[in-house]
Amino acid sequence: MKLLTLLLFVLTCSFALSQEKEFHIQGRIIDGDSNPVADVYILNYRNLDKAVSRQNGIFDMWVLPGDSLMLSHVSYLSLRIKVFDLMVNPVIQIALDTVNIIEVDVFSNPQDDMQNAKKNIESMGWNPNPTPTDNLTEKEMMQDMVNRENNVMRSEATSLKILKFSPSDVVGAISKKIKKRKKSNKYSSKKKQKKNYP
Repeated sequence: MKLLTLLLFVLTCSFALSQEKEFHIQGRIIDGDSNPVADVYILNYRNLDKAVSRQNGIFDMWVLPGDSLMLSHVSYLSLRIKVFDLMVNPVIQIALDTVNIIEVDVFSNPQDDMQNAKKNIESMGWNPNPTPTDNLTEKEMMQDMVNRENNVMRSEATSLKILKFSPSDVVGAISKKIKKRKKSNKYSSKKKQKKNYP
């Protein structure tokens, strides 16, 4: 029985020692000019543990040797690195995320810009000038527009009269009716007055 207990104890200890334990690691993140990069977001894929690099570019976190870390920043390309590589070289260099833009020509004369814009519009085949189809003169078009606007204003004014509703007016009319009834009931002939005789 003692031999079995001893054997079980040795197996348990060896199993416990053979398991990997997390350890603390530090790294430094730099850019292409060897300047430290702050606010880099570091994610451990295994346990989703997170860290952020400080002003001096240094970060620290608990990891296992087989873990992979994802480094991401708004201005830099994302980078995936293994902890084993980080143990060999704790300095990580990340590349700047650059966007190439098309070359733009800038002219000093605004008249040139206007002419270029007109040429671009003509090349598209679009005519920006309105072409009236009803053959009206400018004076007739203006009179037609004024007439339409007047009709719209009149219809708005009549619709406002029809839809005019004020709760205070209604309450005032009801209170006037109630006062008139009270006055009329006061002097009504139907109401009999009781006389008290001694």
